[in-house]
Amino acid sequence: MTFSVSEELFSKYPEVRIGCMLVSGIDNSQNANETLLKKLAEQTATITKEYSLETITQVPFVARWREIYRSFGAKPSDYRSSIENLIRMALKGRVLEHINTLVDIYNYISLKYKLPVGGEDTDKMIGALQLTIATGNEPEVQLLGDQKAEKPFIGEVLYRDDEGVICRCWNWREGQRTMLTKDTKNAILVIEANCAEEYPVLEEALNGLASMVQHFVGGKIQRAILTKESSVANF
Repeated sequence: MTFSVSEELFSKYPEVRIGCMLVSGIDNSQNANETLLKKLAEQTATITKEYSLETITQVPFVARWREIYRSFGAKPSDYRSSIENLIRMALKGRVLEHINTLVDIYNYISLKYKLPVGGEDTDKMIGALQLTIATGNEPEVQLLGDQKAEKPFIGEVLYRDDEGVICRCWNWREGQRTMLTKDTKNAILVIEANCAEEYPVLEEALNGLASMVQHFVGGKIQRAILTKESSVANF
């Protein structure tokens, strides 16, 4: 499969780097893994000691994503980055319950390294994956948990394949069509860095993600980091 970041996006956000990992032949069907859930609970507890709801918007990595969202027309109080949303859930005392093993893994990695992490089932995708900017011609997409489909707005950063939108407002919320489930055998996972100071963290997060995927769900792993100079990964 092919995953690319558009030239237009890199022109607007040149420091962005996207770590990506294609995992194939995995077993995501197992019930909740107590060891993994314990690690997730411990990381959630750490978050509650480090941050507060009153000051979370002032934390540099959260503030940077909020500024990015403003830049493409998304009001941060309405459209929050996945990492801000995840941290807010922890600060409100919500337990991050088992969804499926891959999601549990990437939630843990996201909280540990303070970077947005997500994933999609590649068997449900049509054609190539792209991170790009909406033109207004995209079809409506039904987001996870919503009852009706809506169109992205012009200028919105989004993930899409050849059929349509997969995730809206960069990493805000994903569509239902390609979401990870217990039946997922093949998937692509992404980790997003938005500035140069996050590059070393991105490398560490990719290593940690690969190690946990191999340990908990097995399979074959291929990885790449997309940059302005190298914007396409052919797996």
